[in-house]
Amino acid sequence: MNKKIFVLSVFILALGLFAGTEVAQKSLSSLTPLEELGKRLFFDKNLSTPPGQECAACHAPNVGMTGPDEEINKKGGIYEGAVKGRFGNRKPPAVGQDLKVP
Repeated sequence: MNKKIFVLSVFILALGLFAGTEVAQKSLSSLTPLEELGKRLFFDKNLSTPPGQECAACHAPNVGMTGPDEEINKKGGIYEGAVKGRFGNRKPPAVGQDLKVP
C-alpha cells in the first residue's frame, strides 16, 4: 500500500513539474507582435538623440518603470540624459501610469 502511494505521489509531482515548466515557457513567449514591437522600441538605444540611451535607462522595469537608482530617486530623481553632462528637470515618471488599465 505504501509503495502505491509513493509511486502515485512521485507521478503527481513529476506531472506538476512538467506542467509548470510548460506554463512558464508559454508565459515567457506569449507576447503579441505589437507587444514585441513595443518591447523592442523600449529597449532600443538608437532611438535617443544622440543614440545610446534606451527608454529603460530611466524607466526601469525592475523598479516599477521609474528611475533605476534608489539613491537618486530619494534625492529628487534627476537623471543624466543621452547627452553626457545634461540633466532633465524632474524624476522620470513611472511609465506604468500611461497604460490603459481597466
